[in-house]
Amino acid sequence: MGNFQQIAWLSGIISGDGYIDDRHIDIFNSSPSILSTVLKCIKQTFPNTNIRVEIYNERQSRNLINKWMKVLDTKNVRIIPNTSPWKSNKERLRIRVASKEMASQINQIIVNWKNMSLEEKASFLKGLFDAEGSVDLKGYIEFKQANNKKGTKIFEIAVEITKEFGIEITKPNTKRDSNKTNFYFCVKNLEKFSELIGFVDEEKNDRLNKIISILKTRKAITEKDIEKSLTDGRKTHEQIMLILNAPYYNVRTGLKNMVKNKRVEYEIVGNKYYYHLIAR
Repeated sequence: MGNFQQIAWLSGIISGDGYIDDRHIDIFNSSPSILSTVLKCIKQTFPNTNIRVEIYNERQSRNLINKWMKVLDTKNVRIIPNTSPWKSNKERLRIRVASKEMASQINQIIVNWKNMSLEEKASFLKGLFDAEGSVDLKGYIEFKQANNKKGTKIFEIAVEITKEFGIEITKPNTKRDSNKTNFYFCVKNLEKFSELIGFVDEEKNDRLNKIISILKTRKAITEKDIEKSLTDGRKTHEQIMLILNAPYYNVRTGLKNMVKNKRVEYEIVGNKYYYHLIAR
């Protein structure tokens, strides 16, 4: 990415899941690839900017600090108390930036987004999806924003730019999620999104490429195939999909029948379902 595209991507990340005023910027994320790219972009486009990295954690840990210092190639890392009621399997970090110049440029891009070049719009949209997009096993990408003044504006921009690139999406709608209402839409054409926009987040990109591969194959499977995939231990729905290279609904139908016929049972660990064969 060139400098203007880097700033556009940062603007998308901050707009999607961050905070900005006239001289301060906060960026919240858990992805090592996103966080390291954020720092790289800031250092290249706004050199000598005051940056601090904070890890939300219940207790102090030198090992945790050293880990993120190495991942992010920076020494200005500290741990702060985690006061959030939401539990997560990943460490959540905040990058804090104090820069009137950077805040001014980012705010101007967000306000004047229609004046961006097509390349900058692609980078801005990539930042939005890196912040608030998720790749679903069912074969689509969901983008969501909170149902408030800021969220409404960002959501409308995301819809407009996505359509400008000719990427097919579902009708924008609202749904209840964790006791709050969110706006959302789903990207239907995964290949076109991958080609024109994509993700910086390596985990999301990897998941997207795997789902595209599975959808291209459209492999028909049998319950015997699912049984073979479980012979060496329990697995999640996604793991079975990847082993068999089979679409979500094919695997779901097979697992549902096998549970009903008492050939397979499942256990819930965290927020994941693990399936295993019933011993005979």
